[in-house]
Amino acid sequence: MSSTLFILIIVFGSFLCLFTLIVIGLAYTATRGISKGRDAWKQFAAKYGLTFQQSSPLGYGIVTGQYQGRNVNLQAYTTTGTQRSRHTWTVVSLTVNNPKGISVSIKANAGISEIEKGFGGQGSSISNEEFLRKFVVQSNPPGLAESMLKNDPNLRQRILEATPSELVYKDQNAAYEAMGLRLDTGQLEEMFRLISDFADVVEKG
Repeated sequence: MSSTLFILIIVFGSFLCLFTLIVIGLAYTATRGISKGRDAWKQFAAKYGLTFQQSSPLGYGIVTGQYQGRNVNLQAYTTTGTQRSRHTWTVVSLTVNNPKGISVSIKANAGISEIEKGFGGQGSSISNEEFLRKFVVQSNPPGLAESMLKNDPNLRQRILEATPSELVYKDQNAAYEAMGLRLDTGQLEEMFRLISDFADVVEKG
């Protein structure tokens, strides 16, 4: 065996070992993160009398049960794409009675003009400037969102502080979607409270 071939074999072997170690390290980190998420959600479910179910070997799991008289569901998902565009989302959803076909959407990262359009051009008189900068508000019937935000400053402030990616009430479902995997019990509790209170306010009109 020539010295050149021997060197090539050594270099290739070293590269292969390094690549294998990197893959193992990434897999270990991902598995550890998923395991941590499961443990946190199991503790949260036990605290509030909910049920934790493991969805798949590599999934975070699902929390289901009754919360303030409604069927509730907590889950997380990760979008596909490049490393930069891939994100994990935490979603709390609950069932609602919606015989009138009401829909309300409060979505983050909006232009002020779109929100002002939804409020008849008077958005700044209904909510503060920060709210208008952060969210697009849509509803059917159109005046419902205006009434909600004008008459319930506490709800408006809680939404501002929580900064959800989206709050939506539509068909038979209300959902709170937030970017990132939420593991903190306090954060999860606030997500549950906020979406439940949001649904109550929508239904009261």
